[in-house]
Amino acid sequence: MLLWWGPDLLLLYNDAWRPVLGAKHPSLARPGREVWSEIWHIIGPMLEGVLQTGHATWQDDGLLMLERSGYLEEAYFTYSYSPVWLENGAVGGAFAAVSETTARVLGARRLRTLRDLGAQSSLAKSAEDACVISMRTLAENPADVPFALLYLLDERGETLHLKGWTAVEPGHVASPRLVQTATSGPDTVWPFADVLKDGMVREVNEVPPSVGSLPSGPWPVPPHPALVLPLQAPGQERLAGVLICGANPCRRLEGDHRTFFDLMAGHIATTIGNARAYEQERSRAEALVELDRAKTAFFSNVSHEFRTPLTLMLGPLEDILNEATEASPDRLREQLSPVYRNSLRLLKLVNTLLDFSRIEAGRMVARYEPTDIAALTADLASVFRSAVERAHLRLTVDCPPLSAPVYVDHEMWEKIVLNLLSNAFKYTFEGQIVVALQERDGHAELRVRDTGIGIPADELPKIFTRFHRVQGAQGRTHEGSGIGLALVQELVKCHGGSITVESVPNHGTTFTVRIPLGREHLPAERIGVDRALASTAVSATAYVQEALRWLPGGPQADALDVLTEGLAHPDATGPVPETHGARVLLAEDNADLRDYIGRLLRSRYEVQAVADGKQALVAARRNPPDLVLTDIMMPRLDGFGLLRALRADEATRQIPVVMLSARAGEESRVEGMEAGADDYLVKPFSARELLARVGAHLQLARLRREAADRERALRTEAEEAHARVSTILESITDGFIALDAGWRFIYVNATAERINGLGRDEMLGKTFWEVFPTTRGTRLEVEFRRALSKQIPVTFENFYEPWKRWFAVTAYPAKDGGLSIYFQDITDAKQAQETQSASERRIRRLLEEADRRNEELRTKQEQLIQTAKLASLGELTTGVAHELNNPLNNIGLFIGNMMERLQRQPIPGMERYGKDLPRVLQQIHKASAIVDHLRTFGRGATAVKAPLSVNSVISAALSLMAEQLRLRDVTVTLELASDDPHIRGNAIQLEQVFINLLNNAKDAIGAAATKRITIRTVVQARTVLMTVHDTGVGMDPDVQARIFDPFYTTKPVGQGTGLGLSITYGIIQDHLGTVAVESVPGKGATFTITFPLAEP
Repeated sequence: MLLWWGPDLLLLYNDAWRPVLGAKHPSLARPGREVWSEIWHIIGPMLEGVLQTGHATWQDDGLLMLERSGYLEEAYFTYSYSPVWLENGAVGGAFAAVSETTARVLGARRLRTLRDLGAQSSLAKSAEDACVISMRTLAENPADVPFALLYLLDERGETLHLKGWTAVEPGHVASPRLVQTATSGPDTVWPFADVLKDGMVREVNEVPPSVGSLPSGPWPVPPHPALVLPLQAPGQERLAGVLICGANPCRRLEGDHRTFFDLMAGHIATTIGNARAYEQERSRAEALVELDRAKTAFFSNVSHEFRTPLTLMLGPLEDILNEATEASPDRLREQLSPVYRNSLRLLKLVNTLLDFSRIEAGRMVARYEPTDIAALTADLASVFRSAVERAHLRLTVDCPPLSAPVYVDHEMWEKIVLNLLSNAFKYTFEGQIVVALQERDGHAELRVRDTGIGIPADELPKIFTRFHRVQGAQGRTHEGSGIGLALVQELVKCHGGSITVESVPNHGTTFTVRIPLGREHLPAERIGVDRALASTAVSATAYVQEALRWLPGGPQADALDVLTEGLAHPDATGPVPETHGARVLLAEDNADLRDYIGRLLRSRYEVQAVADGKQALVAARRNPPDLVLTDIMMPRLDGFGLLRALRADEATRQIPVVMLSARAGEESRVEGMEAGADDYLVKPFSARELLARVGAHLQLARLRREAADRERALRTEAEEAHARVSTILESITDGFIALDAGWRFIYVNATAERINGLGRDEMLGKTFWEVFPTTRGTRLEVEFRRALSKQIPVTFENFYEPWKRWFAVTAYPAKDGGLSIYFQDITDAKQAQETQSASERRIRRLLEEADRRNEELRTKQEQLIQTAKLASLGELTTGVAHELNNPLNNIGLFIGNMMERLQRQPIPGMERYGKDLPRVLQQIHKASAIVDHLRTFGRGATAVKAPLSVNSVISAALSLMAEQLRLRDVTVTLELASDDPHIRGNAIQLEQVFINLLNNAKDAIGAAATKRITIRTVVQARTVLMTVHDTGVGMDPDVQARIFDPFYTTKPVGQGTGLGLSITYGIIQDHLGTVAVESVPGKGATFTITFPLAEP
């Protein structure tokens, strides 16, 4: 407890408060200013405020820099000062409730730093990142860590590298960028070698003079001491580096303070260790990616090596089987069918491997299109019917039409259905195979069910694993790679679908494929686009022929007629264009394939065959062919190099180039097309496909040549037309320029040169904004852009400030985004027009001035007339008031005497009159007051005014008029301002104003169907606005113009004097107000009055 007492604020405290004083104890009864001089600038004003005002004050977690322990100490307190009252009511002192919160504040600050170090650790992806992130966190707490240096040890443990720092820049004496670990001596600032040797923390209390002063953070004293801490991650024997930190000089380095640095070093070491572990994992992942890339390249190369011989096998086999003579067709087919059948099987395997390489490389790109999937599935299943029936099985196809087309890739769907059917046929020996398709829960669901041998339960989880085969499974053949079902699963995933399997051993298996309906689940960029990679599809016949080979006795003779179906590319089914006699240059390094292709083409074309791209380039330059057919992978100069060379040469640039490649798994097709190839043919290909492609491109080349000839003719005509237009443009008197879509000058006529003062060569090729930079942001740019955006011509006048000249401009937009601009210098015309306009404006100002003066004269005349009328009215009212005053006084005396007599001696039967007489007398006095005000008004004297309530004045007037309004069945509606505005005025006169207005409204209403008077008050700015509206007969404009004139009335003779509204007008003017009337005949009238608000 602490009590500050008396004017000197003497300290009175108990033993519990002694620790706050520290070494300052004892200080009992000493003035506070002496005891706490170092913080008096903070607590002194607070205490003085308590003594002077008697109001308590407090502070939460306030920082006080104390000198109580032999050094300047950072301390925090929550304290309050409350007044202590004396008997005489004065404040005698202040009671202090004090709680030291230093430990809590410092603990929270340090914990926040440690928490941030831990939270940021996951962001570090390398050891260098970990250092930067850690130092950024420490920089946010300079109070505890005035400066920091972070060194990482290299792999050999010989050199420390500075990787992070706060407050001390690299290269300083205290922060060398590199430190040799063996370095040690008297000039060494930090004991790196000692820390690395034993892994112990070192305190550095003194640094060499060459270091100078080190950063101290927010404290006014230098950091002392500094700590050199080893960085060792948990579980690591070797040190990662060294952390150097300046310590808070305003706290002793002990206890929690010392532990804070140990924890901080541990966090940083862990972050560095985690980052290095992440780097190692990333390196391993990159190595795995590289292995996967090598595997993909292997698959692609394998496909290349297989496809070239497959081309040489399948192409000639197809030709021979199709062209077998009638003399020995069966014997020839019998000998060649196994060769052809196994070639198809090999092609199917190569394509399956290639599909997997694409999937693993992330390059399996689908082409989704809306498909009648029921019809497609039924057709594919029906291909297997002959094989199923030959195996004495039943094939049931149940594929009713679905409600909408399903988006699938045709090739992928064919592989899904055919692989599942082939698998079912392979493992089913009796019973049936059922292919069913239905729509369920927003999906197209395909079920392929068989009554085969089934799959053991422990094998089901592995059934879609690539290269996995069920051991001991009885099938029609033991052949197989174990990748068919794995491929099916990947192809289903490409459609956003799923595949499941259910099986009971010896009862059969059911595969269920579910594909979502609609297209929202598919990438929009892959819907309906062309296929970027070469097709890996083979005909369904290949699957059927493989299945037939599993049956006893192999394929029958009646099945051999399907052997030659399906190898031709789908695009080759149409007729081959006839372009006999054209010259084709063939480049192919494989001699067999070169001879085979040459033999095919020579039946129609003149063929020159070479062995590599370099020979082909020489031949093409010597005698350009009509078409180049080239392999991609060739010695000396490959297909891409040949293509680039041909496209770079003007003489061979237009020659069509068709590229051959077995590398279907690479992006060679895309690369070739982007490089300028006209077509891309993947091995193996059929003779029909090759001839169709070559013929089509020769035909296209012929059409291009004809089109080029027509283009040259048109260009000549265009140049002649351009010359004629140029002649016209050079002869016109307008300036003309043409701009392209990039705002560049493409034409400037002679007039434009003269007006602009620039030659053509100074403008052509430059942008408009380069030549005329000051037009940016002006109306010129706005109008030009409007013409382009709306594709409309614009015409406008523009003042060009640098030349002080006016121009008439017309701009016409071109469809290609350019502008055609005509312009004339109209400065002289504009100056003449401006002179004329100035004269017109001067005459207009003179006329307006004359009108204004006439209006002023008319207003003054009306004011004089009104003043004269009011003066006459004043004389009249003075006389009338005098004549009225005498009888009113006599009546008043008579009523007063009667009231006195009735009070002294009541008269029987007169009691009820005794109650009415005071009210009569009150009204007589009010009438006398009105007469007095009329007399005052008539004499021109100013009535006595005082602040009064507008609402009260209106209420008083209504109370006087209530009986008359009731007799006329008139309803009065009040809409008065809620804040009851006040004005400065005379209550009697203002009551008279509203009585006159109410009387006027009552008489105007007459026998109207709706009898209502509405009174409103509104405060606007410093003005009160009042309206009196009636539903009477209204008045025409002539009546409105004279309504406030004295003696003017619209009432019959004997029913009005014509003085009411004129007196109202005078009273309102005397109160600095205004009055106006608005009326429409038959729709009532509205009087609007304004008064200034009374000053508060």
